[in-house]
Amino acid sequence: MAQRRTKRRSEPTTDSGDTTGARKLTLYDFCSGIGLGFPAASVFLGGFEIVGLCEIDGYCRDILSKRYPGVPIARDIRVREDFTGIKPRIITASPNCQPFSLNGKRRGADDERNLFPALFDIIRSSKPEYLCLENVAGILSCPYKSGGTTGGFFKWILWQFSCCGYYVQWQTLNSAVFGAPFPRERLVLVAIAASVVEQFGGNPPAWAEQVGSAVERVGATWPARSSEPGVSSERLVQLASELGESIGVPSGNGDIRNQRKAYGNCFDPRPAAVALSYILRVEEARRKVEEQKAS
Repeated sequence: MAQRRTKRRSEPTTDSGDTTGARKLTLYDFCSGIGLGFPAASVFLGGFEIVGLCEIDGYCRDILSKRYPGVPIARDIRVREDFTGIKPRIITASPNCQPFSLNGKRRGADDERNLFPALFDIIRSSKPEYLCLENVAGILSCPYKSGGTTGGFFKWILWQFSCCGYYVQWQTLNSAVFGAPFPRERLVLVAIAASVVEQFGGNPPAWAEQVGSAVERVGATWPARSSEPGVSSERLVQLASELGESIGVPSGNGDIRNQRKAYGNCFDPRPAAVALSYILRVEEARRKVEEQKAS
């Protein structure tokens, strides 16, 4: 585990998004894929309200509309005017991993598929209280640009969070520990606004103390519940090679290709639930601090 207290540069304001005394966390998810990962985890855990999704792939957008009926779905994170005025309490995102993957050219900022600049534009304008991001573990060692210093791109990410005024912690989590049929290691990052950190005197609850118990709890309880709508509780993630073809379906069938691509790119919601569980823990601690101040 690694964590860093980023140097405060600015102080994001917050929009509570409360409709009741429960302080429900409004959540906007970017690079949503087929709606597993953070959206499914938020439904499973409760305490969140999904107010928006964003996905450019047409096949995935169709799945999202069925899985989360009534939730607005934006098309392209790079179209800034589509997100003017959004004020979710938490932003979650799974930006394209191809620019950073060990299996690719690792061009970082030189890769046109790098969506982090667009994401930080939205963070600066919407000023959420919390952020949860995930990507391949290879992003930790990826140079900022081709031929650059090892780890340069992740240092740039931390600098951007510092400039925006966020406290950052991160973990690498492996889906295999949750019983997934493959050992997929992902970087999961949580950022907390300086305005929230100040409520704890500059020392919010540490994620490291919570991760082990959260992994055990999520892994044990997930199969017993369904993250409706539309997410099976029995087998949430499949290997792309296991997606069968019906008799008579040609190997070049476009639907099969889309299905395999979508499942191959999805983020297991169980590691996502570990990150979101930490956010809920911080929210609970905030309520206790507020109660103590009021008493």
